[in-house]
Amino acid sequence: MNINAFAPIADGVLFDDLHPLTQAEIDREIVAGRVYSTRFLAGGKTYGGTVIADTYTQACDRAAARDLGEIVDPRPLYAAGQLEPVAVGADQ
Repeated sequence: MNINAFAPIADGVLFDDLHPLTQAEIDREIVAGRVYSTRFLAGGKTYGGTVIADTYTQACDRAAARDLGEIVDPRPLYAAGQLEPVAVGADQ
């Protein structure tokens, strides 16, 4: 597999849906819960990407269509402040 050294492209396929977007567009997609992280192996290295989709099933379908062997994390990415903070080391 040929990985582009300057862009998230493998064998001519863009594997990061966020790459061409502006920061405002990225923020909007993350807040909407539509961004799923992906990963795949190539040449003994793990590469990470993203898929924009409405559901996990759609994210898996989109990743499969790229034919890179991507694994999709079932939880969408979240923007800072969207999740309740967790106390680390506190007695519970």
